[in-house]
Amino acid sequence: MASWMLSELFAAGGSDVNVTVRGGTGGIFQVKLNDQLVFDKKTEGNKTPDLNRAKEIKAQVKQLIQEAAAVS
Repeated sequence: MASWMLSELFAAGGSDVNVTVRGGTGGIFQVKLNDQLVFDKKTEGNKTPDLNRAKEIKAQVKQLIQEAAAVS
């Protein structure tokens, strides 16, 4: 799931996205953009995002990238 999610985030942001993968323990899975937490598995009931939730995360990341670009 994590590798698929990485490819989706790259698709959302293109060359504007730099993805860092860090190992963790206990099933940690977070998506952050510029230190803003977009998704945290723990706060969402320790559930891995399903396809619909993954699409929402991707759309949110894309929107945040567009907003940041508009401010720059």
